[in-house]
Amino acid sequence: MFKPMKKFSAPLLALPLLLGAAGAYAQGTYPAKPVRLVIPVQGGVTEQLGRAYANELEKALGQPIIVDVKPGAGGAIGTKYVARSKNDGYTLVIGGNTLAINEAVNP
Repeated sequence: MFKPMKKFSAPLLALPLLLGAAGAYAQGTYPAKPVRLVIPVQGGVTEQLGRAYANELEKALGQPIIVDVKPGAGGAIGTKYVARSKNDGYTLVIGGNTLAINEAVNP
């Protein structure tokens, strides 16, 4: 009958997690520069909530939050701007259910 090697398998399974965590520590502190928050619609509740969120996020992170309103095409212009930006966590988007609807209608 086969008996699993419990003493050997647990540390072996934990090794990738530990190696991944070591890389995360080498990244430095976040954020090291201002963060851009894109609001893909102009006016209304989404912009008000986005600006309020930016104020609180600025206090929490200790870095300026640049609010960038990019309206048009039901939010698709601002959303695609963020999707095409550098994948470093310094460009964020806030939106509602139109994000999912636009992607389904205009893939």
